[in-house]
Amino acid sequence: MASASFDVNLGVEECFERIQQMIGNAGFEITSINPNKSIIAEKGRDFKWRWIILAVIFFWPLAIIYYFTRPKNTINVTLESKNGACKVMITSTGRKGEELMNMIKTSLT
Repeated sequence: MASASFDVNLGVEECFERIQQMIGNAGFEITSINPNKSIIAEKGRDFKWRWIILAVIFFWPLAIIYYFTRPKNTINVTLESKNGACKVMITSTGRKGEELMNMIKTSLT
C-alpha cells in the first residue's frame, strides 16, 4: 500500500478531469465517483503468473487459492480545493495501482 499527497496549480474541476482520464486510459474500472471530490477504481488482482503456473503443474487447487487470496489493484483519489489550487491525496494497493499513482503524480506536478 502506498500513498501520496501533493498540490497542483490547477482548478479542482480540471484536475479531476485529467485524473479521471488517466485512470480510464490505464484500464482501471471506476467503482465509485463523487464529482470533483473523489474517485475509487480497481483493476484485477495483483498476482504473479509464475506462481500460478507452478501451482497448476504441481497442485492445481493451490493455484485457485493463491489467485483468490491476492488483493486487487486499487486506487483512491481525493481532491480538495485549496486557495484556487487543488490538493490531491492518493492511496493505492497493488503493483499496477502504485504505477498509476506515480504516473498521476508525475503528470500533474
